[in-house]
Amino acid sequence: MNRRRLLPLLFAVAALGCESPSDEEVLRRTFAVPRAARLVSLDASPKAPGLFGREGLAIDAVFGFGPDELAAYRVRLGNDPTWRALPPPEELLPRLPKGSNFPRDTGNGVWACRTAGDDLMRARKKDCMERPGDLNDVMIAVLDLDRRTLRIRVTTAY
Repeated sequence: MNRRRLLPLLFAVAALGCESPSDEEVLRRTFAVPRAARLVSLDASPKAPGLFGREGLAIDAVFGFGPDELAAYRVRLGNDPTWRALPPPEELLPRLPKGSNFPRDTGNGVWACRTAGDDLMRARKKDCMERPGDLNDVMIAVLDLDRRTLRIRVTTAY
């Protein structure tokens, strides 16, 4: 193969290797959502990075579980102390970024919250309750045990 053909091929392979994971992949990885859980809906705005990244990011995603998948997921969450019984503590709500809202239509379930401080979709995340002060980005997950759904809302204030 000559150099003229090899160089474009190398650029194409390099570009594929640098591609960012999808929103679904990031949410699944962050909250250990199994592949067996189906993605029911995912609405993201903006859908792609602009000049300065995905400023003002808002994502609302819902995953659905069958009875067996939900039982297995609950066992996994039982070993993670960052998943807590609903409702969330009142002191957390005013610390959330402007524009975020905690899904409150669930009575029977558990919740978890993650924050990075910056670059939420790529950076290492911590439990929101471990970080003092106002939060400028969050991923809030609520597992509804009656509906067998996991709703994840993402909000950034940058």
